[in-house]
Amino acid sequence: MPIPADLNVIVLAGGAGRRLQDVSRRFEGRPLPKQFCRYGRARSLLERTLERVEPLTAKGSVGIVTQQSQARLAREQAAPYGAQLLAQPCDRGTGTAILWAALRVARTTPGGCVLVVPSDHAFASDEAFHQGVGSAVRTVTRGDFGAVLFGAVPDSPRADYGWIVPGQPVTDGLRTVEGFVEKPSTEMAADLFASGAWWNTMVVLARADALIRLFADVRPFLAALLETAETSYDPEREIQAVFRSVSACDFSRDILSEALDLVCCRWPTDAGWCDLGTPERLQAWLDGNTINLSA
Repeated sequence: MPIPADLNVIVLAGGAGRRLQDVSRRFEGRPLPKQFCRYGRARSLLERTLERVEPLTAKGSVGIVTQQSQARLAREQAAPYGAQLLAQPCDRGTGTAILWAALRVARTTPGGCVLVVPSDHAFASDEAFHQGVGSAVRTVTRGDFGAVLFGAVPDSPRADYGWIVPGQPVTDGLRTVEGFVEKPSTEMAADLFASGAWWNTMVVLARADALIRLFADVRPFLAALLETAETSYDPEREIQAVFRSVSACDFSRDILSEALDLVCCRWPTDAGWCDLGTPERLQAWLDGNTINLSA
């Protein structure tokens, strides 16, 4: 698995987890955001994510993007893994979080690659996860494509997932992206399932500069504001001001859906990806995969 020394991992851990508050209250005695909850097991979802990506990168090359209100808890869980913290002043969506982290990587590791992963998803096989990332890394570092999106082969026409519509094959298992559908209607989800579309897992492997250009193409005002703030005399103060002034930007809806020339690949069939975004999915995953959280 040839992973470059300059690979940085961006872990998204800023969600409030409102849909799972009742579940977290049952396990933790308080409405803890789901990424920090252990659900009766040894490690939280965030800790399992950090453990999963740890073999892919050098210590200190993992950044966790969270909210300032969650910084203490995130710092405690991140400490054993040597991960760094980027604490947003407030929630301005996954797009703003990813752009800020990519700008930070580009400033500290020029020419570096980034792997963007949510902290509240599950994989049945860490080895299959590593294999998938390794394949995408070869494509990005060769310079064939600046960014690779990961999809999962669906087993049902779920209307509460985002979907990738893959296009023509290009190389090394990659396909062009014809479009995205974010949380479709039940009828549209059935059509997507029947047509061979993939679930969007929100995992992206990209060169940091290519990821920044993606934002600059479709949200130039946001990209310019954050880049100016990051290169200013007082970046922390300027970042605070930018977050207070901009509206939310969703990575899938506002960036990916408008981007051109994207490519995608799918996880190996044994990766066992699952978005734990609803109480029903979380409970089903815990019931069927308890071994993955109990180690």
